[in-house]
Amino acid sequence: MDETDAKSNGQLSGIYRLVYRVSFLFIAMIFVINIAILLFPPDDYTRMFISDIEAPLIGLGALLALMQAAYRTRKVWPEMARAWLFLSLAQALMVIGDILWAVLELGLDEVPYPSIADVFYLLFYPLLMIAVLWFPVQKQESFGLLKRTLDFFSIILALLAFFWIYIIGPVIESVMRLPYWEKFLGLAYPIGDLIVVGAVSVLVYNRLDRKTGGPIVLILAGLFVMIVTDVIFSIQSIEGTYQSGGIIDLGWVIQYILFWLAALWQIHISHESSNLSKASSNLSDMANTLFSYIPLVGLLAAAGMMYHSSIENLMMSTGVLLIVTIVLWVIVLFRQIVTGLETRRLFRQVDNSLDTVDKQANELEAANRVLELEIAERKRAEERLVFDALHDFLTHLPNRALFIDRLDMAINRTRRLADIPYSVLFLDLDQFKQINDTKGHAAGDELLVLVAKRVSDCVRVNDTVARIGGDEFIILLENAGDDANVFNMAERILDSFKQPFPLAGENIHISVSIGVIVSLTDYENSNDVLRDADIAMYHAKSEGKSRSAIFLPEMRTQTMQRMLIENELRYAIEYSEFRLLYQPLYTLIDHRLVGFEALIRWHNPRMGLVCPDVFIPVAEETGLIIGIGDWVLNEACTQMKKWHKAYPGFDHLSINVNISGRQFAAADFVEKLQNTLKQTGLKPECLKLEITESVLLVGQQMESNLFGSLRDMGVHLQIDDFGTGYSSLSYLQHIPVDVIKIDRSFIQEILHGEKYVELLRAIIRMAHSLGMETTAEGIESEDQRGLLEKMGCNYGQGYLFAKPLDASVVEFELLEVKEHYES
Repeated sequence: MDETDAKSNGQLSGIYRLVYRVSFLFIAMIFVINIAILLFPPDDYTRMFISDIEAPLIGLGALLALMQAAYRTRKVWPEMARAWLFLSLAQALMVIGDILWAVLELGLDEVPYPSIADVFYLLFYPLLMIAVLWFPVQKQESFGLLKRTLDFFSIILALLAFFWIYIIGPVIESVMRLPYWEKFLGLAYPIGDLIVVGAVSVLVYNRLDRKTGGPIVLILAGLFVMIVTDVIFSIQSIEGTYQSGGIIDLGWVIQYILFWLAALWQIHISHESSNLSKASSNLSDMANTLFSYIPLVGLLAAAGMMYHSSIENLMMSTGVLLIVTIVLWVIVLFRQIVTGLETRRLFRQVDNSLDTVDKQANELEAANRVLELEIAERKRAEERLVFDALHDFLTHLPNRALFIDRLDMAINRTRRLADIPYSVLFLDLDQFKQINDTKGHAAGDELLVLVAKRVSDCVRVNDTVARIGGDEFIILLENAGDDANVFNMAERILDSFKQPFPLAGENIHISVSIGVIVSLTDYENSNDVLRDADIAMYHAKSEGKSRSAIFLPEMRTQTMQRMLIENELRYAIEYSEFRLLYQPLYTLIDHRLVGFEALIRWHNPRMGLVCPDVFIPVAEETGLIIGIGDWVLNEACTQMKKWHKAYPGFDHLSINVNISGRQFAAADFVEKLQNTLKQTGLKPECLKLEITESVLLVGQQMESNLFGSLRDMGVHLQIDDFGTGYSSLSYLQHIPVDVIKIDRSFIQEILHGEKYVELLRAIIRMAHSLGMETTAEGIESEDQRGLLEKMGCNYGQGYLFAKPLDASVVEFELLEVKEHYES
């Protein structure tokens, strides 16, 4: 129901309450007036005046109420509304008759009986019967319908006998001497009352519904009062003893009041159509119960009339009355037989119902047992669902959701009770991806289960170990104590990983890196705790793995800086933020310019000039180094080809380009390199690729045809930063390396100790013995250069010769001026 309907219904309810109050107030006033007349009788004219005025007024009130009842009922029960409509029309005829009566008697001072008013009074009866027939028939079962039919015929038979003996018969005898019009009226009113009796019988017969029967019972009461009043009026009129305004007139007033109350009740029922009126239901049940005794009452009435006929001559002979009595007795007997049959049927139905109830009870008991099992199973399923929702399916440890819930509670408890310390350890397996890839995912899952058990064995019962995804575990230490205790717990876990894990018939060694949050005191939410623990864990990995790192605020700053670098790197090429500088390479023996090393520089609008040592590791880790390396390679080759064209005397110069491990390991590296050389037009022998020892280790594991392809192309390979790695010496004889570049850290120390001189001399001799040349990086003094020249080092680069230069400076200061280094 929307707001408009609710408001409308509220207004209607207010109107109906006002109508009820006015109606009951008027009825009460009429009641008081008539009581006063009875207690303090006025003169005849006053009584006649009051009677002639109050009758049409009360009748009019009843008429308006009946019309409203018909209107309201139309919205709920259209068929019943027609009954109330015809009842309104019948009442309207009575009101017109009362008005005409009053006009004739008070206004014209004429005797109103007989008069035109009688026409309207007599038309009341057929309309009343039509109204009664329009009341809906109540559905009955076969026995109920048969009993109602017997009741109907018994009352009709008894009332016909009664009316013939005491009303119609005497009236016929009395009216024979009267004028024709009075004779007609004398017979018409008893016949009309007989019609009313029939109407009453019809209503009683099958039209008392429990919901709407209350108003009909009031209509029946009004009709009963009307019959009694009409009978008395007919007798007094024939005998000439009727006096207008007498006590007999109260009968019609009571009839109107009962009609009025019935209409008000019907309006109320229609307005509250969704609710069963308790009063209407009770009154209907009471009336139906009383009406079931009608055949017995008719039989007693017939017996009484027989007794009366034995002592006085009546309009019906004793023999006829005997027949009527016998017929009524047969009806009563037959009704009792029907009642007995109905009772037996009811008992059978009860027995059947009891059997059905027993059967259903057994079925219900069985169903309850099944339901109890289902409920128990569902409860177990719900418990499993709750457990699965809060635990890792593989290790059965708490998952991220449960851990965060416990971590939030720990943070709140720390805020209230600072003396209960909590700590967090964030664990990440170091070699898990390698094991997962080589041994398979099933073995990886088995390893995670073993790790979960081993970590759980290291902590206390009240601590929480959770798996939050992949190979990441996290621990919440409750009442952890001081920093030393937390550190000892981390060390205990690290020590436990020194023992191998039995996996697929092998002993697998794996390490773990741990990030530590010592205290939750400074935290407001769990997300910040997880973030900082993760930062500390990655710091431990960057420090060499298989260790723990306690979170420090500067780690967060470094991480934010790294994230900024990563985000800005993604757009650096697009926004042309990179540029290349070129550092010259000279021969040490004759100081001749032989080439350049291309060095990348990054100038970011937000961060300014970013050192390669800062952004290159980030690019390596994120994979952005491949795109950057491709750009450097293309840019360097393009620039060198421009110099070859612009300065033909320097077409022998080569360009050195650093190649990252991820770039070198890419499957399409050779194809990209060929396309670059083809597009730029640079001769392959003028391109020298610098790779580190770590790339050598990867290259050794790749297909051998990679180095063969580079050699066939004519591209030269150089080992950059030689001596800073390990295990590369055994690979030199298998990989076609042309030049070894000695790291600057060795060059800086050759003037400070003989051991460095001997080490450099050994490296240079080894390279020459393998057919390789050497280049010294980071030469900053003439003494360094002279010593390296004596050792037989082939090439050099460093600040002694030139800093990394922009391409325009190279052209102006080197290519256009000189070819040799001047000491």
